[in-house]
Amino acid sequence: AQESDPAKSLKQIVNEALRRGLRSPKITEKRREFKLITYPIGLRKDLNFDNIEELLDIIEGQNRK
Repeated sequence: AQESDPAKSLKQIVNEALRRGLRSPKITEKRREFKLITYPIGLRKDLNFDNIEELLDIIEGQNRK
């Protein structure tokens, strides 16, 4: 059980909590494998990806500003 000590500063409380956490045994759980299915969609040749303003106008419309 933790007792609160009004004389302790926030820094002391945080440091003690960090030390307790670092000393505690590490519990690792087996993670499920994550697979992401991707599809080659290519790039549109009619779009200039160097001009972000133009792309945003195309995507969001010219009244986006």
